[in-house]
Formats: sequence, structure tokens, C-alpha cells
Amino acid sequence: MKKIIVIVVFVFTVMLTVFAAGATEEEQYQERMKRTGGYMRMLRENFKTNNRSKVISAAQELESIFKQEHKFWTKRGTADAAKLSQEARESAKAIVVASRKGEDDQAAVALKNLTNSCTACHLAHREFTSGCSGRIK
Repeated sequence: MKKIIVIVVFVFTVMLTVFAAGATEEEQYQERMKRTGGYMRMLRENFKTNNRSKVISAAQELESIFKQEHKFWTKRGTADAAKLSQEARESAKAIVVASRKGEDDQAAVALKNLTNSCTACHLAHREFTSGCSGRIK
């Protein structure tokens, strides 16, 4: 069973790497935004139930994604989006730190700041299409 799991994980990793290598920067950005939505939901749901380990895990993933977003927006020369992605990364990191210390009030403030950074960037740089999907303006 362990061999099957290792093989499946390996194949998935190779496929993801091949996809990412062939995808344009904008397509990679769109994929990161889809993952961000899932991690944000995970973060909020687990914050409500006080599941700190899952809050920390989701916030760490978001911190990594926003590091990539900062590079993306900086390369595009979009200063306000680069700043917002850096603020989002710092907020995600603050959630990790506060959650590890059991400082739920501080984590809640950081979550609010993270949400505000996301909202501001989406309003300025996302053109919404059908449903919840969108693309860069």
C-alpha cells in the first residue's frame, strides 16, 4: 500500500511540475489564486473551530503563495499589487506566529488584515467573470 501511495504522489508531482513548466506566468497565477481560495476557506473554517494545527498549516501555505504573488506583481511592475501581496504574506505569517502562541485575538486581527489585503487586490486587479472566477484586469 505504501508503494502505491509513493507512486501516486510521485506521478502527481511530476504531472504538476510538467504543467507548471509549460504554463504561462498568468496561468500559474490563476492556479495559485484557485489554491488560495481553498486555503482561505480552510483557514476560516479551522479558525472558527479553534483547530490551530490546521490554521497554521493553511496560513503557511498562504504565506508561500503570497511570496510567489509578490514576485509575480513585482515583475509586472504593479506596485500596489506587489505591496498588497507582501502585506498578505506578512499577515499569513502573523497568523502562524500568533496561533503557535495561542494568541487567538492576534490571529483574528491578522486574519482580518489578510482578508482586507485580498479584497483590495481583487477589487483593483481582478475582472470577475461567471461565478467566483475571474482574471487579471
